[in-house]
Amino acid sequence: MKRLSLLFLIFLLAISACKKDDKFVNATIRDESLPLAGCGWLIEINSEFYSPKNLPDEFKVGDMEVEIKYDELNSKAFCQMHPDGLDEISINEIRD
Repeated sequence: MKRLSLLFLIFLLAISACKKDDKFVNATIRDESLPLAGCGWLIEINSEFYSPKNLPDEFKVGDMEVEIKYDELNSKAFCQMHPDGLDEISINEIRD
């Protein structure tokens, strides 16, 4: 019985560790590609800015409201306006 309980607990931990949030979040596309900013296209989510690694060209429209599913990456992008770096994200799905 203890062995079964331990296996069940390990199974639950494994599932919760791999669980992905598959919900769309509201975001805004920001164009910070001005010569002094040098950041390019950014994504604003809940007043936080992120640098997208794969923003499709059809969504490169400043102040465009979108919904996205994304993964945070373990890398940062650096630019003049954000010298401490911006977390990079990979967009899984995007819709307007």
